Amino acid sequence: MIWLILLATLSVADMKLDSPKFSYLAEEEIAKGAKAFSQSCYSCHSMSYMRTDPVSLEGGIDPENTPMWDESSWNGHPPPDLSLITAAKGIDYVYSYLKGYYKDENHPSGYENYVMPGTQMPNPFALMQGDQTLVDNPEATRMLQRLILENRGSMSPQAFDDYVTAIVHYLDYASDPHKVFRQKVGFYVLGFLAVMILIMIGLDLAYWQKIHDEHTQEK
Repeated sequence: MIWLILLATLSVADMKLDSPKFSYLAEEEIAKGAKAFSQSCYSCHSMSYMRTDPVSLEGGIDPENTPMWDESSWNGHPPPDLSLITAAKGIDYVYSYLKGYYKDENHPSGYENYVMPGTQMPNPFALMQGDQTLVDNPEATRMLQRLILENRGSMSPQAFDDYVTAIVHYLDYASDPHKVFRQKVGFYVLGFLAVMILIMIGLDLAYWQKIHDEHTQEK
């Protein structure tokens, strides 16, 4: 069994993970992601580093409702805190993992995950996404090209992708809440530096011109 998991992991390493396309309306999508996380993930996973974050609180991620697990829960694998999951695993990994469930009768939960074979986490989106099947596609270069939606769930494929993308965007925000602010400020900083460089170049040219003129007069 261990060898099968290792082989599956190596096959995933050769396959390019899919990337989410975040909305340019970052603040709105992050807020939607917080609500989606509260609905689909917060019953098992905690967000301990976001207990005072206003976006998280507004989305329903209340520290008073934080799930608590002891080390013996879930056969010794309690659901981890996800505050820094994208920083630890990467955005593409988390996105592909959430969309990587497919039907497998041999798995105890009935669903296997393409990104993390043998995962302990049941498919949280079975009703929303529907059932995917794993197909042998020798031309596949991306992970999701090997997963085919067999039975559609309560959401359309695009709506489900938007739902998962919002969750991943929120998790990315949670790992670094000030990134969006830094990106906005960064444009002003770069603009300021560009203006200062032009001023310094102008001053440098003026000083050297003055030195040249004084040297010419001395002659």
